[in-house]
Parts: sequence; structure tokens; C-alpha cells
Amino acid sequence: VTSKGEFHSFENVTSLPRPTQNPRPPFWVATSSSTESFIYAAENGYGVMTIPRPPEQVKAWIDVYRETWKKAGHPGRGRVMFATHMYCAPSREQAIEEARPHLEGYFHCLHEASSDWLHVTSKDYPNHPSMIATDRRDVDSMLKGDALWIGTPDDICEKIVRYQRSVGGIESASLQVNFHTLPFDKAQASVRLFAEKVIPRLRG
Repeated sequence: VTSKGEFHSFENVTSLPRPTQNPRPPFWVATSSSTESFIYAAENGYGVMTIPRPPEQVKAWIDVYRETWKKAGHPGRGRVMFATHMYCAPSREQAIEEARPHLEGYFHCLHEASSDWLHVTSKDYPNHPSMIATDRRDVDSMLKGDALWIGTPDDICEKIVRYQRSVGGIESASLQVNFHTLPFDKAQASVRLFAEKVIPRLRG
């Protein structure tokens, strides 16, 4: 790849080792605040990765993405990945009690790190400053909904099924399992329980 830009330039750069997929690995576009991002991804045949937002908003975006994908003549219906936090424990109380401080810490750090961008504008991502300004996550509200996969194996199975139905279907999930300062042993126990009790029930 060769590129000459305003701030960075490089010539004949390659990647080693080469990706094993042929043709190239799939591209995923982060889509979290604008319909235009979903349209761009669909027109170019890319997958989208979105994050917890109100289900009705996510459904509207995914509907536009699928429709644009079809109009662009791509096979299938595109690929939607949902990125969220997952914490699985034997009881709901334990899951929430152990995950809550790390969720709050995660969202606090994210907002603090992004707040410097509030006065930065970009023609390519015009919604970003306003998204950061209003994106102070209410963890209690999120825990009550289906966008965070936190609870018992039964809770999480039900959340995933409901979320799938409410947004019109996703193909895959990217799970944050050791968010903020969550200890490794707790994250490991959560993932093991998820693998043993949730995945087999939802496979296929």
C-alpha cells in the first residue's frame, strides 16, 4: 500500500504474515451514530459493528443497511455484529453486583477520554461530538434492558433472543468480557459459564 497524505505518507508498505483468507478478510465498519455509516458500509459490501442503542434505533439502522445491501446487488443480506458487555454468573444478583462497578468505571473512563473531542468537527463523522456530549450511560437503565448481556445463563439467553427479535437479527457478537478493572479470574469464570450454559442453547 502506498499513500501520500497531508499528515502521513508511506510507500510500498506490506503486512506480514499475510492474511490466510482468500479473498481478503472481511471489513467491518464501526456504526454507532449515523444512518450514513450503515449506508456506506452496505454500498461497499462491508459488515457493520454497532453498539448498545435503543432497539428501535438499531432496527431502523439495520433495516436501512439490509435494504441498501440488496439494492447494491451484494449476495445475502450483509453482516451485522453487535458489540456489548457480557458477564455471566450463577445468580442475577451476583452478576449485577460484580459487573456494576466495572461497567460504571468503563463508561466513566470512556466519556472522560472522549470529552476532549467535544469541540472537534469532522466532515466525515459530524455526529461524533454530539454523541459524546449526550452519551452518559445510565447503567441501571441498561441493566434492565437487553443491550447488556449480564445475568444468569437463563437471563442472557432470554436477552439475546429478545434483542435479536427487536432489532431484526444480528449475525455475530463481539463481547467485552474483562471490561475496566474486572479481575481475570472473575472474567474467566463468566466466560466458562457462558460457554457451557448459553452457547449450546443458542447454537443454530
